[in-house]
Amino acid sequence: MATARKLTLSVCAILGSAVTAAAAGAEGGSAVPIERLSVRPTAFSRLLQIQTHPEQTHRSHENWGSVLTDIARRLPTTGTYQDAFIRYTREGDLVTAGHEWTHFLNAYLSSRAGSGKSAFYMLEGRYVTLTIPDGLRGVVPHVPPSLRGVLYDLYLVQNSGNAQVDPLYLLDEWTAYANDVTIAVDQLNRGKPLNPFNPTAIQPEAAGNVLEFMFYGFALGMAVKQYDPAYYQSYEGRRLRDFIALTAYRSLDIHAKGVRWREINRGDSRNTTLLSHFRNAADTAAMRAWVKSDLGEDLARRLGIDTSAPTERRMALSHQGQAPGLN
Repeated sequence: MATARKLTLSVCAILGSAVTAAAAGAEGGSAVPIERLSVRPTAFSRLLQIQTHPEQTHRSHENWGSVLTDIARRLPTTGTYQDAFIRYTREGDLVTAGHEWTHFLNAYLSSRAGSGKSAFYMLEGRYVTLTIPDGLRGVVPHVPPSLRGVLYDLYLVQNSGNAQVDPLYLLDEWTAYANDVTIAVDQLNRGKPLNPFNPTAIQPEAAGNVLEFMFYGFALGMAVKQYDPAYYQSYEGRRLRDFIALTAYRSLDIHAKGVRWREINRGDSRNTTLLSHFRNAADTAAMRAWVKSDLGEDLARRLGIDTSAPTERRMALSHQGQAPGLN
């Protein structure tokens, strides 16, 4: 898989009855069985309103694991969606195929949601729709220099114009990278090829890509807080933060599995340096503080941040009588 992609979740989700109820009540299908989900329970799940999208076809292939099959079957059979399915199948790079099909699926679900909405597919039929923060339109989120990896130039420099068209385009890419690493891990676990036309093919930067994009997702959340504070403090802003937190849990979970496979990890220094820089570099101090205060101390601990000191968010929640994790 090439590092520079063209722009265009095993599911890590949340445990708890709130998710089951939300998914079961959404259009198009039923909830994913709770025993198949892996992220520890948090209160933020109640806000996300996770919806389900049914399979559109019975597409399958002997070279596909269950994750790639899932994405392929959710794509409609009409127009550009069928064209994209055929094109990326013929190219043979199954990890990139799943990445690009995620983009097309996100676009399809967004079009169904209506104007001012963006949707993000998280595997096994589950997706979230968010309202676009108009105050962020045209703004390219600031990423601390120590967290800028091999994808930075493509997405935040060369294709920065996407911020004008869709302020949440970085989340579109982040979910696509989370999905494609999940595909790679699933393919390797099942003894399936990453590229059936080249059985010895490796994707050495796949695992690091999702880790790098996690910090770009954090930068986006911080930018919304700065440039669209009314949105950020609204119910929709809370849902945005919860989606960022959920996708961070997904990314950490699948990255930990991905780095065990040399085929998607070999020689990529990002797998160690990015987390080290996030935890220790001077230019990431503001991002660390934001994660603790706005995404929750459970995630901060998962990222290796010291949570012993009181945070602004914990004090604010105590005044409201709420448990951490709701915002």
